[in-house]
Amino acid sequence: MRMNAGVREHLLHFDNKYSPEIMDFATNTALKTSKYMFVTTYKKQQYGYCTHCNTESPTHLPKLSDRAIAEREMCGCPAAMYMGEEYERKKHGEKVICPNCKSECIVRYAGLGHSRLKDYAYFVFYEKSQLNPNMIVARGIHAARDYGSDYKKVKTQLETEVYYTFEYKKMGKMIKPISTSWRDPYHLGFSKTVHCWQHPYTYCYYSRESIKNAVENTPFAWSGWEGYDYKDMLEFFDLYARYPAIEYLNKLGHKQIVTEKLESGHVNYNVINWKGKTIESFFKLTKEEYVIIKQQKLDITSWLLNLIRMNKERDFGLTIQEIAALADNTRNESTILDILKTLGKYMSFREAVKYCLKQSQKRKLYVHSFYMLTRDWQDYVSECKKLNMDTSDMRVLFPNDLYKAHMNTTAQIRYAEDKVLTEKIIARLPELSRFYFKSDLFFIRPAENSFELVEEGKALNHCVGRYAKDYAYGKTCILFIRKAADPDQAFFTVEVNNDQLIQVRGFHNCAPEDKDLIDFIDKFKNEVLPSKKKKQKNKVPA
Repeated sequence: MRMNAGVREHLLHFDNKYSPEIMDFATNTALKTSKYMFVTTYKKQQYGYCTHCNTESPTHLPKLSDRAIAEREMCGCPAAMYMGEEYERKKHGEKVICPNCKSECIVRYAGLGHSRLKDYAYFVFYEKSQLNPNMIVARGIHAARDYGSDYKKVKTQLETEVYYTFEYKKMGKMIKPISTSWRDPYHLGFSKTVHCWQHPYTYCYYSRESIKNAVENTPFAWSGWEGYDYKDMLEFFDLYARYPAIEYLNKLGHKQIVTEKLESGHVNYNVINWKGKTIESFFKLTKEEYVIIKQQKLDITSWLLNLIRMNKERDFGLTIQEIAALADNTRNESTILDILKTLGKYMSFREAVKYCLKQSQKRKLYVHSFYMLTRDWQDYVSECKKLNMDTSDMRVLFPNDLYKAHMNTTAQIRYAEDKVLTEKIIARLPELSRFYFKSDLFFIRPAENSFELVEEGKALNHCVGRYAKDYAYGKTCILFIRKAADPDQAFFTVEVNNDQLIQVRGFHNCAPEDKDLIDFIDKFKNEVLPSKKKKQKNKVPA
């Protein structure tokens, strides 16, 4: 295996052997589900071999003979006492508890093929450096147990796949065997970015106990790693090695900033000076701003810091408390730009923020979502203009309850639109009168207004309401089937287009099944809707 001198020197930090602690973690944690009980039967007695503790024992109590059961029955003992589960043989795939090591095992019939029974796991184990007492190292280890041959001789096999080194105030290093092509021999190389390396579909374990032992008496002992559980912790130690100021962030209660950095890979908005010497320079804040934040017990996030910076650069005039409230209700700069673009035309940014905060207090819908609030406000203003309302009046432009005012203007526009559609539908009714048809049990008639269509859709839980415009403008015909005994109750809806029956739908779009109703619909088609032959017969010759 080829490797350069730097890689060869770096590997000296690692122990080539696997300690008992690593073997124990691999077997009992990473491969904790890889425990089987292979069963065989000899003279009606089943025996199980536990692959975890390597012991064999009976899997059930021997069944009593009929004579023995009869003798016990004579003493008053019911026979059912000797026919329970503990007297039954274990079945393939069943989960059992090993009587020796108390591990949960999966039963496997020894006589069945198990050549493909292999279990894999990947884990990260931390250790102290073999050369530098202030460094910590970690190994990404692939573990496997192969039950393909003799299940009584299975051992946990380990192979190190990745080598990590962490030195205080320096960037972490990741070394892994890589190949430049399929034909080239493998060689070791450095990776510039420390990250978790694992096989697809394999969960990555890591040992927190190994971290505790590795960081003892090293600068990493003060990193505050105990408060984090992010992936396999490799990226955390890489971050701390490069930016020791994380120690002060943890002590001062600013864990959120570190979490953001780990989860996103970078903190947005360029608001963190990771090499700052003081907490104020770290956050790019003045002492007065930081004191107010601590007094108000505000959570410092990169988004809050970005809003503070924007407040200074654009002279918004917001207080720290108002900025914190704005940070809670927004998520990105696009929302700020929306507020500036919409509400900012009529008032200062500070007044606009106060208005938004007031509306969020009135309606939970707008809490943490100023984006939705600005969208609703834009819709509201557009509807006000359609209704010829005076948008120069600030009381109209910025109602006391935006949600309520928006619902009101929407209802007015819908009413106005429905009124127009209804007028057109009423105008069509004379030509639709030919569709009136009735029998002793049912009758059919056209819808008389748009409101009826909406109510029909609600009652039968289908989408006929969206046909209102097409119906009003003569693109289709919507008819209602009613029972003669219950004329006001929605029953079935019919669509007719070009004198052709398109569809008949009832509750939840169901088709008619009642024989009387089907006969009524067929009679309607034959007597009211002209067939193609009738059309051709009545066609006026040219």
